[in-house]
Amino acid sequence: RFISRGVLEGLWRNTAVPLLIVNPLHASLNGVQPHPPKELIVPCSRGIADSALPIASAIAGASRSSVKIVLSKSNSSGEVEDELINMFSNDNVEIEIIHGEKKLANQVHQLQADHQGSWIVVGSKMRSGFARSILGSTSDMLAREAVGPIVVAPDPKVMRRRKQTAHEATRSLATSL
Repeated sequence: RFISRGVLEGLWRNTAVPLLIVNPLHASLNGVQPHPPKELIVPCSRGIADSALPIASAIAGASRSSVKIVLSKSNSSGEVEDELINMFSNDNVEIEIIHGEKKLANQVHQLQADHQGSWIVVGSKMRSGFARSILGSTSDMLAREAVGPIVVAPDPKVMRRRKQTAHEATRSLATSL
């Protein structure tokens, strides 16, 4: 990863929109369109502020999927659960809250493997390069090891910053013509 950046690294570094990733090592699409999710699995480590939640709600509403929210131990409070239930019930989406284990990513992978047709929706700070290697990235690990489709939703601060950068680059290009 340090020497040669791959496509995923390039997208991770520059995107301002959610990424849908299908791991080619696990996909057996053979030219067939991917199916809408039967179920969404959402690891939630930042409580109600997690950037994956609005994306998961929108996908679940459009595909009539149920949602399994896997709460990290630090967010396993009744207050957070009530907020999540209210958020999704306002969108008429059925949810199940699961209390996370120590290794949240492993638990999410196992849930996806056990539930054929499920997608993972995860939020990310979209760190890249050295920072991602040192600090780690749950979303990166989930994307690399997922047995089905995964949607990576950038943190709202990252999306604003990258949209602004793209806007400034476009404006500079237009003035140079």
